[in-house]
Amino acid sequence: GAPNVITKELAASLGLTSEVAQKVVDSQGKKNDQEFVVLDSIGIGDVTFLNTGAVVADLLAVPELACLQVSGFIGANLMRKVVWDIDNTARRITLSDHFSPASIPPDALKVPFLTEVTGTPKVDIRYNQRWVRSVTFDLGSSGGLTMDRDAYESLINDGTLGPTSRGIGAGSTGL
Repeated sequence: GAPNVITKELAASLGLTSEVAQKVVDSQGKKNDQEFVVLDSIGIGDVTFLNTGAVVADLLAVPELACLQVSGFIGANLMRKVVWDIDNTARRITLSDHFSPASIPPDALKVPFLTEVTGTPKVDIRYNQRWVRSVTFDLGSSGGLTMDRDAYESLINDGTLGPTSRGIGAGSTGL
C-alpha cells in the first residue's frame, strides 16, 4: 500500500526538491511528516513510468530496511498503473499496459478486489461462515490481511474467531 519511496541521498543526488510535505501514517500507526517529490521517470526493464510521485525517507533509520542497502522501493502508486503477470514457476514478472483475458490460464487463481485511492487492494474474506468486507490485502508491511478493529472485535465477540496468539521474533515496519 505504500507509495514509491526513495532515500534522502538519492533525492539529493538527483537534485529533487520537495513538492509537498504531508503527515503520513505507516502500517504500525506511527505518524510523521514526509516530503514528496516527483520523479521524471522510473525504468523497470523495458517499461518507463513518467512523472510519478515518491516519498523521501531515511531508510537507514529503519533497522528492518537498513540492511537491504537499497535506494528505494516500487510503490502501489506505480504498480497500479500496469497489469502484472507474476509467474512463480518460471520466476518471471511481465508488465503490460493492457489486460488480456485470453492470456489467463484456466486454472489460475483469481482474487476479486477493489482498490483504495492509494492503490491498496481491498478484498472480502470469509472466515468459517462469516464474511468480512473490505479487508486490506497488503503484501508489503505485514505480508497479510488487515481488517479494522471493529470487524476483528466483532469476530471475537460472536465466537467466529477463536483464540489468537502473538509471536515474537518477526519485525514489521512501514512508510
